[in-house]
Amino acid sequence: MKMNYLSELCPPEKKGAYCFYLMKKPRRRPDSEPHLEGLVLEFLDLVYWKLNRILDEEGVSMLEWAFMQRAILFWGEIAFQDVQQETGASKDNVRRAAAFLEKSGMATVRPDPQDGRARLLQLTKRGIRRAQYVEDRFRQELLASLGVKAGFSQRVGQFRRAFWKASGFLESGDLADQALRDHRKKNRAEIEDDSKRYGYVEPGKKSIWVEDESSGELF
Repeated sequence: MKMNYLSELCPPEKKGAYCFYLMKKPRRRPDSEPHLEGLVLEFLDLVYWKLNRILDEEGVSMLEWAFMQRAILFWGEIAFQDVQQETGASKDNVRRAAAFLEKSGMATVRPDPQDGRARLLQLTKRGIRRAQYVEDRFRQELLASLGVKAGFSQRVGQFRRAFWKASGFLESGDLADQALRDHRKKNRAEIEDDSKRYGYVEPGKKSIWVEDESSGELF
């Protein structure tokens, strides 16, 4: 007799959040709309590894790129604290990333005149050229993914408009310009969050997994 794996995994004495998730999660048909996380992760996987490969060939880490892209976007000095806040990286890793850029001649670092404990990074001409080169290579990768040769293609325009519309529901990061911030603010004001009407409970930050999974105990 075939055993019900859910009954085996979630007997009455082990009922909890994870078992509830397993039993309530809908099983979608192949022709149904994809789940939000699946759609976003698939897109992220497509673009992340393209950028990662370019940076790897250029000898630049993702955290070093976090400094570089902000420096060329804002055309000014970038605070270590801002990069740490946006990336979630540790202070030591942020310092190491900045130190590499400085040692490579791609950036200069100086104390913040308003706070001697803080540090500011600014790209040199060499760093700016390197960052622009990475952007150009990434642009070509995106065009190739869209199956076009040039950015003025009608397909590129449609993709840009669709992506602008979709990204309008996200929370803005520090790279968003004012137009994008206003676009998102408008969307959030016009389309309310009705999830609480259906008994939604805000999840806690604590993992549902125990520290030692080898014991076979989920909770």
